[in-house]
Amino acid sequence: MNTSCKVLLVVALVLGLAVCAVADPLVVTGLDPTTANALAMAQALAGAGITVDSASIVGSSGAGAFQQGTFTGGTSIIPFDSGVLLTSGNAMGAPGPNSSGSFTADTGGAGDAQLTTLAGNPTFDANVLTFTFHKSDPNAPDVVSFQYVFASEEYNEFVGSRFNDVFGFFLNGTNIALIPGTSTPVAINTVNCASNATFYNSNDPFDPSGGGCNGTFTSLNTQYDGIAGGLGSLALFAQGSLLSGENTIKLAIADSSDHVLDSAVFLKAGSFIAGPPPNTVPEPSSIFLLGTVVSFVALKLRKRFV
Repeated sequence: MNTSCKVLLVVALVLGLAVCAVADPLVVTGLDPTTANALAMAQALAGAGITVDSASIVGSSGAGAFQQGTFTGGTSIIPFDSGVLLTSGNAMGAPGPNSSGSFTADTGGAGDAQLTTLAGNPTFDANVLTFTFHKSDPNAPDVVSFQYVFASEEYNEFVGSRFNDVFGFFLNGTNIALIPGTSTPVAINTVNCASNATFYNSNDPFDPSGGGCNGTFTSLNTQYDGIAGGLGSLALFAQGSLLSGENTIKLAIADSSDHVLDSAVFLKAGSFIAGPPPNTVPEPSSIFLLGTVVSFVALKLRKRFV
């Protein structure tokens, strides 16, 4: 067990949290959906110019399947090392290698009305972190921004389908999880090899040609088959205007149309700041591209259980 996981285990034991799921270098610590943990997660996200006032979370835990948690060692798959992880299934399944094209943890949870509107289909297994906050520096810009990555097992087979797993960042009721420069929400059907591809990396050796990927994928050490805002792609930042005084942000993710195939949002620690996003330069994808064309005699077959 590596040092990072040992440290997280000590914290977990002290706070009564889940143990680590380890697949070096990504380390995930699952958290129970309690008020104390919600506040700690929100505070972990808060950066310059932001003070968190209160927090709550809707999610599930039990039998090792924790929908939410914290992580370290993220730089092998995403542009930042640590932060908060929200999923529609089991956060403990995020570490790689990618050994399954259909990793699933059905929590049996309810959906979320705002996410259902975004997805255009019923949602299930919602995981929602909500917190109130204010600017700690009154002279800071009346803008908030933060960095995130979206990942899913729905890629690449179900691009363009009703299994459009979706998430939203609702700042004072308005979704700011948008494709940069547009009013289009980030989701399976809006960011993939065929749509807004500069923000997307396929990590799917099981269906490399699906979703318009033409047989190419980037091999990243995570279970998720596709990643938006990850290594080798353009970074994703959420940004929105602040009210004077207290503000509320709701960070939410859910399955669409059924309870299966996990999706996740990685949120960068300390990136939730009072100000616009920093200038970023994408990593050259060639550094991370380990294979260009993969041929298969037969593609996987898969059954869905609703």
